Amino acid sequence: MDSPPPPPPSTRPPFLTATRLSSCNTSLTQCLLHHLLVPPSSHPLPESPTSTTTTATTTTSSGYSASSVALLSTLAACAVVLTVFGNALVAAAVLRGPSRALRAPQNLLLVSLAAADVLVALVVVPLSLANELAGEWPLGAGWCRPYLALDVLLCTASIAHLGAISLDRCCAVTRPVAHAARRTPRRVGAALAAVWIVSALVSFPPLITPIVGGGGGGENGGQDGGQDGGQDGGQDGGGGDVTEMAGHVSCELNADTWYVLASSTCSFFAPCLVMILVYVRIYRVARDTLKRGGRTHGGGGGGERRFTAVLAVVMGAFIVCWFPFFFTYCLVAVCPDSCRVPDSLFKFFFWIGYCNSGVNPVIYTAFNRDFRQAFKKILGLGDL
Repeated sequence: MDSPPPPPPSTRPPFLTATRLSSCNTSLTQCLLHHLLVPPSSHPLPESPTSTTTTATTTTSSGYSASSVALLSTLAACAVVLTVFGNALVAAAVLRGPSRALRAPQNLLLVSLAAADVLVALVVVPLSLANELAGEWPLGAGWCRPYLALDVLLCTASIAHLGAISLDRCCAVTRPVAHAARRTPRRVGAALAAVWIVSALVSFPPLITPIVGGGGGGENGGQDGGQDGGQDGGQDGGGGDVTEMAGHVSCELNADTWYVLASSTCSFFAPCLVMILVYVRIYRVARDTLKRGGRTHGGGGGGERRFTAVLAVVMGAFIVCWFPFFFTYCLVAVCPDSCRVPDSLFKFFFWIGYCNSGVNPVIYTAFNRDFRQAFKKILGLGDL
């Protein structure tokens, strides 16, 4: 009697083995390094009797070659270092710098903004990069939802700070005397608390999203929901952030239409509308003041207007960095069938948004004399 034929060789990629996934529950650093640095060639697959030997460039499951992984990791590391360094300088200039003007209570909003941007660079960017380069979520299903919540929390907080700062500047220009009396550390602290509370509320839904299993959204539920970069997770993957199928964990953006529209409105569109209206108001006040040929806003009006000009540039950079992502994110959620966005373009918009955390210190240095002088003294550059 003939023996049964041997089972076909597994085609499961070596980086999806149970051993590698189980390591994610014990050591985050070890798991990240194992996914990104250990090439698949070190775990050879069983050979099929009919297979032929070929030579190919080592790639991750996401399709990135080893050289691409090294290049992208280096660029991301440089961006993280520059973002942390620049925002740390902003915080130091406000808290310990030589300029008394920068130590005003309202500039604590800038310190909190810098803190949010530093956390984006140190926490969100490395995890997002690992998720992208590994082609899967490398830390296990349990860490996906906290990561998504932190991503939404910190990016929303960064954007909300700009809205709060623009409102403060508007009041300083339009009602300088009354607003100066109300600019107390206690009121500024209340504004900071409001910013972080709103950001936390927006980031809460990812923490309670259920894990979607292999058939969660139909025949191809879990797989389709995770492979398209969050674009059709809500249609085919049950709308979840975490998709687990055959040991493969996909951690993507929430694609439920209601959440996409609600979170995008709170995180971007509402603050953006507020900032546009505020700066239109400031522009009109400044124009009327110039027409009258006098300084009707007291001795500090010139400084306020200079700082307002800097913040207008900050707002412009904010719109350039974040609008493409939020627009396409909402567009795909509203019409997933007819409004498909190329995956590479969506990823580009996704990463450009993170760049906003690093551009604000550059703007301060280029356009504000007080910050420029404070940075020089902190760095020991003197009068250069």
